[in-house]
Amino acid sequence: MNPVNSFDEAVKQAATFYFHNGFKCFPVHGIREDGGCTCGSVNCNNPGKHPATRNGLRDAVGTWVEYQALLAGRKGLNIAIATGPDSGMWVLDVDGPEGEASLQALIAKHGPICDGSLLAGQSTGKGHHVIFKHPGRKVFSRVKKLGDGLDTRGDGGYIVAAPSRHHSGRVYEWQEGLISDAAGWLVDLVCGDVVVNSEPDFNDNGFSASLFDDKPEWTDADVQGMLAHLSPDMAYDDWIRVGMALHHGQFSMNVWESWSRGSRKFKKGECRTHWRSFSERAGGVTMGTLVDMAQVNGWVPEGSGVVEHVPVEGHPAEALLRRLMAPENAMIGTQAILSAPVLPATAPRMSGTVLLVDGEKLPGILGHTCKWVNSCAVKPQPVLTMMNVLAVAGAVFGRRYQGHTGIRTNLYMVGIAPTGSGKEHSRSCMKALLGLAGQNEMLGGDKIISAAGVATMLFKFPRRIIQLDEVGLFLQAIGHKNAGSYERMISMVLTELFSSSKTVWNGGHYADAKKETITIAAPHLCIYGTTTLSSYAGALKREAIASGELNRYLVLPGDARPELVMSPGLGKPPVLLVEEWRNLASVVNKMGGNLADQPEVLPEPVMVTVGDGEVAAWNAMRRDQERLAYELGEDMGPLWMRYAENAMKIALILAIARDPVAPVVLAEDLDVGRVIARGAVEYALQLAREHMVSGDFDKYCKKVEAKIRSTERCGLMRSHLLSYMKDYNVGKRELDNILSTLIEAGHIRVKENGSHMSPGPKPKIYVAIK
Repeated sequence: MNPVNSFDEAVKQAATFYFHNGFKCFPVHGIREDGGCTCGSVNCNNPGKHPATRNGLRDAVGTWVEYQALLAGRKGLNIAIATGPDSGMWVLDVDGPEGEASLQALIAKHGPICDGSLLAGQSTGKGHHVIFKHPGRKVFSRVKKLGDGLDTRGDGGYIVAAPSRHHSGRVYEWQEGLISDAAGWLVDLVCGDVVVNSEPDFNDNGFSASLFDDKPEWTDADVQGMLAHLSPDMAYDDWIRVGMALHHGQFSMNVWESWSRGSRKFKKGECRTHWRSFSERAGGVTMGTLVDMAQVNGWVPEGSGVVEHVPVEGHPAEALLRRLMAPENAMIGTQAILSAPVLPATAPRMSGTVLLVDGEKLPGILGHTCKWVNSCAVKPQPVLTMMNVLAVAGAVFGRRYQGHTGIRTNLYMVGIAPTGSGKEHSRSCMKALLGLAGQNEMLGGDKIISAAGVATMLFKFPRRIIQLDEVGLFLQAIGHKNAGSYERMISMVLTELFSSSKTVWNGGHYADAKKETITIAAPHLCIYGTTTLSSYAGALKREAIASGELNRYLVLPGDARPELVMSPGLGKPPVLLVEEWRNLASVVNKMGGNLADQPEVLPEPVMVTVGDGEVAAWNAMRRDQERLAYELGEDMGPLWMRYAENAMKIALILAIARDPVAPVVLAEDLDVGRVIARGAVEYALQLAREHMVSGDFDKYCKKVEAKIRSTERCGLMRSHLLSYMKDYNVGKRELDNILSTLIEAGHIRVKENGSHMSPGPKPKIYVAIK
């Protein structure tokens, strides 16, 4: 076997083990056969240890399919584990005799560091590393705070892990043991403010809090080290932040410009122009910003170092796999290692990652159907096919099954691809397949005309799949601020139906005028629609995101330029596939009894088994969902709020397709659901930033700048600008963001109004810069 392939296989096995135990991982650069770093730099100052992804440890993921996306086909990369709450652990580094003496002194004073279990960690030539469960409190990454030779790596840190290669030629290897809780006294020391040694305290990012605001703490060598870990070809906003941080730290503009010259986008004089516009604390950017950016890309200050597993002799895979494949040596509790199947990539890039789910590898009938639809396509769209098949299956399984929290299998899915790219193919295939399988009642109309029509359709048969063309234009129409009352009613009904699949939905005044009400027990509507990018972008309104209308839809891109197949297979559904769908529908229909499709009857669904491990993983997704939504705020945050729910819906569909009689959600089912749901949210966020926020924001920036420039040298006060932008619904907060952006870009500056005679601070005047 090729040595690189053998090493990459060992990394895959290790990663699978890490993910099974709840660790978040990301690739770091590896060591080539010639001993150099895979980053390609002959002067690399951190070979085999610095991140191989754009966002460093912030790119850490929890499944192999997501990790494979980060690899993007690259070979020979090492693997790192993010420490802290996301991985549920922190690391104590006992460095040599000095560290051992410090640790023994602490034990003599406070007692054992844990309950006496054999601890997981790393034995080294000089010392060892001990791994503990995360205590649920912030664990700071600190150097020598507990004593000489004792370091910690906690929240916001990472460790290089087995079977990574060290630049010495050796490999990393775990020692056997369990991850245990640290003793209370040790937790108090690593989480609290008690300083055993005289070294400086470290802040949230793992570095000294006192170092963040005063330049003398950071030497020129420190700054050069930070910049060496950052690419000058980074995004424009990040590049500006680097300049602002250096300005705040009182470093020379030449430092920023010299580093920026390494970019293909470098323009002479641009750094100087921006530098003049930077204020002391513009935008709250300080040297801490630069430290954080460098840290997530692998930089550490002199003397602290990344806590790593010091390598030992041996083959990259041999010792590791011998331990990993022994269930009794699992690192957390007694969980055995599961080898989940890896799904190869078939989908396009989105938001910097690849959706690595092959629909043809989905379980049973789902994979068979995807394979047939793709095989008879002139322009195959595998991602769109997978979405349609999942939505159809979700409708077939409607009202018959539920997850452990009552979640059902109703999905709203939107596939995006250009006109003429084959996006209509899967719709015609699935209609033909359902018809031949005797499931025509599942098919709703090709258009949604009114809320009453939707209600009536579901009252006739309460589980349906609606397949819409140009769903983007439809979403634009029902979500427009000037939409008619009947259009807004459609939006309201679709939103309500999505959340009513396990309860009774009272249509009330949405119903036909001849009926007072339409009441449907557990209405089950699935939607699969296709549209172009421009059409969907038109539906991305702040109101639609804030109200939750759009977060119900899983939106994924198809192939913009699909391969043209000159001799596709027959478009008629194969007899065996038709029979497979007919048999599945027969089994499913028996699960709910004869009255399960009566709209007035609330059926008793089959409970899909979800194991403790999968429940824990899903709860972690819910916590991620809440955190990410909070971090993004009210403009973008709501797009995350159905992430975990949609992931579980997909997992349920996979489990039922595998065994409709006694379905069980497996770890790989939840992994697939997580990748699809997270990919959809990230793609929607990308579109929102590019077509909603960026479009409107840039437009408003230009209007404000033009208004200020129209006054020539006089300038305008904020109150005047606020009055001017009132017609565009721009409030105080957004105007302040616009003004800050224009200042940072060097387009305007601030001066005080010298003619203002009232007591108190003089109002600011915004003046254009030539």
